[in-house]
Amino acid sequence: MVTRDTNSGVTVSNVEVLKGTVATITCEVTELEGGVTLSWFDGSNDLSDENTNDYQVQQIAYSSSSKTQSATLRVGSSKTVTDKTYTCKVAVSGTVQKTEEAKVNVYEVTTTGTEVLKDSSATVTCTVTGVTENPTFEWYQGGSKLASGSGGYTITTASLTSTLTVASLSADTTFTCKVTSGELPASPASQTTVNANVFEISVGSSEVEIAKGSSTTLSCTVTGNAGSPTFQWKEGSTVLASTATHVVTPTVTKTYTCTVTMASNTFDSPDVKVIPYAISATFNYKLTTKGHGLTLTCISEGASDLQVNWSKDGTTISTGTNTGSYVSGTGRTSTLVLPHQQETEGTYTCKTPFSGSDVNEQIVVKALGIIPPTSDKVFGVSGVTTTLTCTMSYVSGKNLIIGVTWYRDSAAVANGNGITITTGAQGTDQYRSVIEFSASAANAGVYVCKMALSGSDFDGDNEITSTLTHILQVMTPTKPQLYVEDGGSVTLTCTVIGPSDVTISWKKGGSLVAGSSLGAYVDSDNSRVSTFPLNGVTDASHDGDYTCTSNKSPAVTATINVDVYRITAKNMAALSGTTTTLSCSVAPLRKDAPSTFWYDATGTQVLSGVTTLYDSVDSTQTLKLVVTVTSDTHYECKVELDDGSFSSKARVDVDAFSISSTASKPEIGKGESSSVTCTITGFTGDTVTYEWFTRDTTAPVLGTTSVLSVSPTVTTGYVCHVTVSGGSNSYPTDSVEVKVYDITTTFDYKAVITGSTITLTCTASGPQGLTIKWTKNDVDATGDATSTPFSNGQVTSTLPQTGQTESATYTCYTPYATDKKVVKMINLKVLDVIAPTAARSEVFAITGQKTSLTCTMTYDKTKAITVTATWTHEGTVVSDSTFQNTEGDDDFKTVLSLDVTGAGSAGSYVCKFSVTGGDVDTDGSLERTFDVVLKGITPEKETLYVESGTSATLACTVVGDNTVDVIWKKGGVVLTGGQKGSYNTNTNSITSKYTVTGATGDDGVYSCTSSKSEEVTATLTVDVYEVIVTSIEVQSGTDTFLICEVKGLLPAHTALIHWYDSSGTKLTTGLPEGTNKSKLQVKPTANGSFKCEAKLGDVVSGRKEGMVFVFGVVPTSQEVETATPATLSCRVEQLKNEGVSIVWKSSSSVISSGDGSHVIDQGSLSNQQQLSTLTIASPTSDKEYTCHVTSTKFPSSATGHVDVTVKVFGMMGQCLTD
Repeated sequence: MVTRDTNSGVTVSNVEVLKGTVATITCEVTELEGGVTLSWFDGSNDLSDENTNDYQVQQIAYSSSSKTQSATLRVGSSKTVTDKTYTCKVAVSGTVQKTEEAKVNVYEVTTTGTEVLKDSSATVTCTVTGVTENPTFEWYQGGSKLASGSGGYTITTASLTSTLTVASLSADTTFTCKVTSGELPASPASQTTVNANVFEISVGSSEVEIAKGSSTTLSCTVTGNAGSPTFQWKEGSTVLASTATHVVTPTVTKTYTCTVTMASNTFDSPDVKVIPYAISATFNYKLTTKGHGLTLTCISEGASDLQVNWSKDGTTISTGTNTGSYVSGTGRTSTLVLPHQQETEGTYTCKTPFSGSDVNEQIVVKALGIIPPTSDKVFGVSGVTTTLTCTMSYVSGKNLIIGVTWYRDSAAVANGNGITITTGAQGTDQYRSVIEFSASAANAGVYVCKMALSGSDFDGDNEITSTLTHILQVMTPTKPQLYVEDGGSVTLTCTVIGPSDVTISWKKGGSLVAGSSLGAYVDSDNSRVSTFPLNGVTDASHDGDYTCTSNKSPAVTATINVDVYRITAKNMAALSGTTTTLSCSVAPLRKDAPSTFWYDATGTQVLSGVTTLYDSVDSTQTLKLVVTVTSDTHYECKVELDDGSFSSKARVDVDAFSISSTASKPEIGKGESSSVTCTITGFTGDTVTYEWFTRDTTAPVLGTTSVLSVSPTVTTGYVCHVTVSGGSNSYPTDSVEVKVYDITTTFDYKAVITGSTITLTCTASGPQGLTIKWTKNDVDATGDATSTPFSNGQVTSTLPQTGQTESATYTCYTPYATDKKVVKMINLKVLDVIAPTAARSEVFAITGQKTSLTCTMTYDKTKAITVTATWTHEGTVVSDSTFQNTEGDDDFKTVLSLDVTGAGSAGSYVCKFSVTGGDVDTDGSLERTFDVVLKGITPEKETLYVESGTSATLACTVVGDNTVDVIWKKGGVVLTGGQKGSYNTNTNSITSKYTVTGATGDDGVYSCTSSKSEEVTATLTVDVYEVIVTSIEVQSGTDTFLICEVKGLLPAHTALIHWYDSSGTKLTTGLPEGTNKSKLQVKPTANGSFKCEAKLGDVVSGRKEGMVFVFGVVPTSQEVETATPATLSCRVEQLKNEGVSIVWKSSSSVISSGDGSHVIDQGSLSNQQQLSTLTIASPTSDKEYTCHVTSTKFPSSATGHVDVTVKVFGMMGQCLTD
């Protein structure tokens, strides 16, 4: 019987939820002993069956472990949740046992954000409406909970409102307000975000600096705000403009503020101070004198920290400046002191910088002073007006008063008495005073111009002066009259007084002359010297007046007269021991004829041999002196004017010389050259003239130089005639002789057939005593020659040569001078066959191939030699179409090409060269014989079968000469170890053998090749094989097979296999078993053996033996009572190996030991027996088993088997009871 407890506790959950969210209430019944029915109602409306977006009821089944059951009601989603009471009814078996009400209370959370100025405090609020109890507030920022009093946060809560204040906010920030119901703390918390927006007010720089009188724009900008601010610019409390920008033009420093209104809040910007700058000078223009000091002053307005900078003509000045302290309302005063004795003229700027700009004022200072003249010396020319000028710098339009006074040598000078003074301004920048007078020695001196200065625009020295010196120009010659000897030197000199740039030019007869030299200007006496040298004057054209003139206008000038004369003497050269005449002359002389004198080298006057001749037309006096020359010497001729105005002398040098002639090669060979040289000794003059002639002739002239190259063909004498400058005669030398030698031969080339005899002849010409010598190939051969006596300037020599076999070069020569000779060469060419060298040679040829026979003889293509080649075979002429001749520079070759077709191609071949021609001494012929022998190579066997492990020998016979050999190869690799046999002279052959060992790697293709020709080759195949017979172990009386196999043969080779019994009788019962394999069927009853052999061609292998081992199998059966274990056995007897494998089967199925029904014991080998048992655990009927025996040594042997039976019987009886 099931009982239900209707008094169980019922609990419902009241909830407070945020407006717009879903409300979930739960009704739970506890302490139940079984299930009940729970229903939710909205008034009378049963909500249990509504599962919509508005209402969802979830039943939670009864739990026997907790004895509870519940149902939840979810209100919301598409339905707006409002304050309401819902009823939970609990029914048992359809009867409502209890009801409970659950309240849903809906509340709202509102927040208030703010907009604040950057880095100022911000306050946000969170307010709850609709709750029944005070809620709990929590504030978060970025997921972190905020605590009041920490991190600059302050949180205050009053009733349903919580306020969060942030001490300083620098960026837009989002805060989260989390509200938890006060009545139902377990209700989910509500979270609402609130924003604090941060903005900035920017007005640019807090201080703005401008030039006084200019404007600036104030600009107010709000950044970081999404709203619409309004602006006001103020000066103090005075509103200037209601715009974000405003233009101001203050004349004094003022402060401005921008007020920004955001919603209902106002914010003031930082203050903006506008500072106007200005600067002024106490004066802007001042006249002064150079080197006079001044003080410049500027006053600057602006900020209290303003600075004043000075510059001159754009260059900053730091020295002499002084800036005073700042005075409110006035500014700063700055001065610049310009000291005395410094350059003050220029444009000065005082400047106050501010904010990337500046204000400045300019002061112009003009320094007055004397403008220096080009020179402080003024040079005048007597009687010509001279002007002195005094000029100072000047500025027109300024308050400046100027007074001028002139002084000469400290005495004041005024207008009158030939002096004129003019004073006044020159344009706008110069003031000038000019004094003029006629130049003379009286008014030369030092002039001073004084200018007195005053005026309101002037602050400087009261007086400035200029000094000028007036100097008279003069030109003075050092000597106005000069006498100079022609060819000598004289210098004309003039001195001028004048300005430093004065120069002097020279003229003769009104024409400028070049070559003068101008000295340095001497400032102390205002002079300059000019010289004009006359060097090497050659005629009277240099006579006359020379003028020196200054370059100034008007010029000053002076005149110098020059009178030129000359004395000349002619040096003389003469052959020592001859007489000659010396001469000397003086001209022109415009005065009386002079007295004349001669003096020798010792200074002694010479009186004899003297003559004098005067020519009054050209005013020339000539002196002559005749002397005999024996050595170099000199004489002097002297002239004097009678009035003693000049005396001059000239020297005459006498050059005594000697002459001779020599030959560079007194002896030469015909065709050679020599030279004859004429040598003059002791001559020191300039020119020598030579003329060469042959002895005793005066024509033709052979040469006109000191050295004459000659190539006489006969002995010749030569004479040189010499004429010298300064001489009057031609002088001949003694004769010099050149001797000539010559040699000739009857021929210089001959070709001879080898072994011939020839005689060589040579004839020499030359002076008495000449000889002829011979060499052969540079070895003396004179002893074999015979010479004729000297006759008519000639000698003839002959040299016979017999049995000539080698070409040679012969030289006949005649010696002369020292180590000299005339030479004639005779080349003797011996014609001989050079290939082959032997008269008869053997050539081996291969049938079916071409063979070439080559004959080559010596030859000279450049000579008159004709060679004809012919071939014969066994005496028969061979057609010339079968051979080809080649003519080289030094050989002649003929090649016969043979098509070797067989024995008919063998035999003797003779090549013959027939030689004729103009350069051949005696016609003849040359021959060579070739014996052609057919050659080849033959293997003893082309295929060689080698049983593995046995050796075999390869053999090849090659035909050739006694040097031929065989090269053995395998796979292209040369093998070593070949054995060369003896040469067979009958067959012209040798046999070579190569042994292989029968190893597996020995099979393959071998080649034997003639060492003379790779074309002579043969191949042999080696096939290494192995005969294998299998032994068997088999049950006595069982049919089985023995297998014999030949392994390793090449695929193309097949073996024939034969079987033999143990007595050696050949069996015919062998059967083929595939390629190179045979089987022999046997049924042994006792142990025995059989043999097999393989035959390959004529090769028979060794016989291989296969053993037959026979064993017996003895079974043991058993009869047992049903279900009683039975043991069967199999004994194997007469075993010859390590054991057998015994397998038990039942109905052809293999029995496994340990299968739960059977146990097998294999047993082990003992005394050639092995016993295996099979135990059947519980046989219930008769059954036949088979034991199968397999040899473990010879697994391919036939398997033996016997049957074993177990018989099962049962027992029957009675049980009697009393």
